[in-house]
Amino acid sequence: MSKHVVQHLQYVVVLTPFLLLVGCTAGSTLLSIVVGCAVTSTSYGISIVLCAVYSAIYWVRDNSVEDTNGSTTSIGAISIMAGITLLVLSEVSLFTSILWSVVSLLLRVGEHALLVVSLQHTSTDDGVEVSSVVLQNTLTLMNSYLLITSGVVSVSALHCCTMRVHVLYTSSLLVVLVLGTAFLGVQCIEYVHLYWCINTSGSAGCLLCAVAVHGSHVAIGTCCWAMLLLWCIGCGAWTATSTTTMHGTLSVLLYWHFVDLVWVVVVLYLYLSPV
Repeated sequence: MSKHVVQHLQYVVVLTPFLLLVGCTAGSTLLSIVVGCAVTSTSYGISIVLCAVYSAIYWVRDNSVEDTNGSTTSIGAISIMAGITLLVLSEVSLFTSILWSVVSLLLRVGEHALLVVSLQHTSTDDGVEVSSVVLQNTLTLMNSYLLITSGVVSVSALHCCTMRVHVLYTSSLLVVLVLGTAFLGVQCIEYVHLYWCINTSGSAGCLLCAVAVHGSHVAIGTCCWAMLLLWCIGCGAWTATSTTTMHGTLSVLLYWHFVDLVWVVVVLYLYLSPV
């Protein structure tokens, strides 16, 4: 095992369960909203914070080793990480503005249920009328799990890249690319089969605008995964998983998880929100 793998082993071991926990938490939250069950968000939040702190400590320790050990972050990798960090911060401002405008509009025009439709069912048990909430479009939930699964697989791609498991690394990139493309396909199908369009109302137009902006970011992330996959295939299996490739994969991974987080917020506040 090379020195580079030894130095980054602890970091990958910590990062992998951390992001897996984040993905499972997001999936459990969405499922709890759909089926109406309670979820212990406090315990999830504490675990995520502890894992994040632990990961940050190992990140600082691993990247403080001398260059002779083969684990110091190069100037090029620092530039990539700084660039992707600034990009994510700018995108946070963009999506915050869009979501804030949508929520403000919905609060002004009244109560809207953009995705969830309430259907009344009368049961024969003691003559009690039972109200159940049924998803008008289950494609949204399917899309959510597609994107969360792609985030989990991307973590395994980073792990395989660091451990120099070349075939699994390329396979993981291919799976992420397929899941991202499937997400875009389902989103297009959802747009075509909606019962309202962008000109129906202001709230519908704002929702479609927010979803379209997010979809464009998913398309950009999918193109980044595709370019990374083509680069690895073009460089050859044994020369692709270098230190530069690992930091490039980590940069795309950070952007992809930001896209995941934005989609969860869009689903919670626009699709499933009672406002």
